[in-house]
Amino acid sequence: MLGGAGRFTSEVFLEAVENGAYEFYLRPDSSIPIVYIVDAIKSFLLIHDAPEENLTRRSYNIHARGVTPEQLEAVVKARLPHVKITYKPEPVQTAMVDSWPHSLNDCHAREDWGWQETYDLQRMADEVIATLQKQKESTDA
Repeated sequence: MLGGAGRFTSEVFLEAVENGAYEFYLRPDSSIPIVYIVDAIKSFLLIHDAPEENLTRRSYNIHARGVTPEQLEAVVKARLPHVKITYKPEPVQTAMVDSWPHSLNDCHAREDWGWQETYDLQRMADEVIATLQKQKESTDA
């Protein structure tokens, strides 16, 4: 298992491919903002390459989307219909996740150095699942 209250955004894909099941510890409608790792790396490169005169602050937020367990279940099951998804909300972690913002204001990153996410939830799910399936096939062989 991965650490952290937001781990479900990664774990659901890993467990779906590895074990064919995942149990969310949150309500289906709990939401957190996420950025796919490829987009996060892209943001580092964009800010690194931005002209210094464009940078209006010392730190920036980036945001791609808010995601819920229910949305993750839908994208996983669209690709892996056999996967069993269940919910067993854990009160402390649910309260923690529900206290987080549903989105982050990244207007300065967009204005100052052209931040724009590349991956929507569908594309991210396609890439993550395909990568995990290849890794599983190579370890199972």
